[in-house]
Amino acid sequence: MKKISCLLFALGVLTLGGCVGPISRPSALMQKAAPVLPPPPGQSLVLIHRPRNAQGYGLYTGVWDGRHFIADLGNGNSTAYVCEPGRHYFINRSVERIGVVEADLLPDKIYMLRLGIAGVWIASFQLEPMKRGDRSAEKIAARCEKENAWVGRGSAAAAHETLRQPEIELILKDFVNGDKRDRLRHLGPDDYR
Repeated sequence: MKKISCLLFALGVLTLGGCVGPISRPSALMQKAAPVLPPPPGQSLVLIHRPRNAQGYGLYTGVWDGRHFIADLGNGNSTAYVCEPGRHYFINRSVERIGVVEADLLPDKIYMLRLGIAGVWIASFQLEPMKRGDRSAEKIAARCEKENAWVGRGSAAAAHETLRQPEIELILKDFVNGDKRDRLRHLGPDDYR
């Protein structure tokens, strides 16, 4: 009984002590990449960060722009996504959660999203908008941009994108036009960095 109590105490100290877990290697769908800064003229840039965390550090979560697969992000991974300005639906799928952010993007601006820890029984992640003027979001972004490993799509990403289309179609149907529309999160045109 004493050993169990000591083990639980040690786990609590690690959790409360800010243990962030190791930075993940790129998944089999990704490769190392450099961030694209600033966006190409007339385009929008979305920086997507998964801050380091001890909870779920060994898991990856896919991020999509509508039907287009962007990245599979592990612990301490970030990606820079260049896209056309306008309305986008950014999606992440994880074990217990699906997150969808409706974003209205302006040209020549940089926007940010992050994967926050969610889930009750299993570590899961939920895509969250990082709004302009949110000081905690600015601190997270600064830390991620300094410490995180940057990744981009690898050669296996196209096949994965094709394979997962039916699931993504259902998510878009439910969140954009269906009964889960009230669960959409929003990133407005003025929420650029």
